[in-house]
Amino acid sequence: MKNSVICYATLLASLCSAASADFQLEDGDHFLSLLTIGARHDDNISQDPKSQPRDSSAIAIVQPAFLFKVGSPKVTFDGAYTLTNESYEYDSKDNHTDHQLLLGSQFSFDASNKASLSFDYIEKQDIRTSINRAATDEEVGDESRFTNLAGQYRLGADTARAQFELNLGASNLSYLNNLNTLSQNRLKERDMITQGGTFYVRIAPKTRILLEVIHTDFDYEDADSQLSNNATKYYAGVVWEATAKTSSYIRVGQEDKNFDSANAIDTSEPAWDINITWQPRSYSRINLTTGKGAAEGSARSDVIETTNTTLSWTHDWSYQFESQLSYNSINEDYKGRAFNGRKDDTNTASAALIYKMNRNVEFSGSYSRKERESNSPVEEFDSNIVEISVTFAI
Repeated sequence: MKNSVICYATLLASLCSAASADFQLEDGDHFLSLLTIGARHDDNISQDPKSQPRDSSAIAIVQPAFLFKVGSPKVTFDGAYTLTNESYEYDSKDNHTDHQLLLGSQFSFDASNKASLSFDYIEKQDIRTSINRAATDEEVGDESRFTNLAGQYRLGADTARAQFELNLGASNLSYLNNLNTLSQNRLKERDMITQGGTFYVRIAPKTRILLEVIHTDFDYEDADSQLSNNATKYYAGVVWEATAKTSSYIRVGQEDKNFDSANAIDTSEPAWDINITWQPRSYSRINLTTGKGAAEGSARSDVIETTNTTLSWTHDWSYQFESQLSYNSINEDYKGRAFNGRKDDTNTASAALIYKMNRNVEFSGSYSRKERESNSPVEEFDSNIVEISVTFAI
């Protein structure tokens, strides 16, 4: 299911990053278990405004993960389960355990007909912000469940002049608490149905141009919600193989978002999805990802026009040492309701060093600084996070 919920795509990446590290299933392996143990210090866990005292905390992290892959040249099945437990020294009410399950299957009927199915399940608890902590009826952060079932069919061989992909997906977002409190989570619960089609034409051995249409119906479950809408993205772009294992792409176009309620604001804005990898050396990789689209609103906004850009550099100094530098910028423009006109700019810079002691043990340390500027002063904050961890492959 493509581009359905941007925030959950980001969550998938963040949940996987610590557990997966650089460990992968080798050819012939069918199962891999990982255990990450770490500690983090966050000097502003509540995202307190710059003008107020901040809540800092040490956080203990335990994260087991399990990966498997089985099958044959015609059919394969794979999956990953990650459990993330975080314990906060500042306030035990922030302690939480998140779960993530990813299942997939791939079917190769012949060289020109392939299909895949996937299922994702995420159960997580958010950390309370300074605003949530002020609400006496919200004792813990928002607890949510997200499920996604997706399928893809591809017509056309890998080397064919033309290919077509059909994508179908169904998702659900539900909340377990804070339904009628300050967060008003009952108004955010929704079902999503996505249909998409992509047509590729090969113009060079490693380059294809594309035309793509993605349509998503957002059906909000609560009768008081005015956020039910349908969104359609129209893309044109190009895909090319940067290396034998890496492909880059540029997709640009437009997104139209139309609400069922006459009280909500319809939007039609430029949209893009770009991922470019440059590898000047086999041991050094620079990656640029940027996307623009309409994120779902809440009880206080109809829609959030969001631009998300990340520039990262990964360098292997030796077989054992790797460094990672990244810079992320998120620009959010709120439209409709109480937050109409609010603009947030959130920038995060991070650095990490990874030491691979052997094929079964990996150490990592990282530092990141996050800062948000806003035309709503209560939303401005900054934080510094330091983390160390060790991952064992069992």
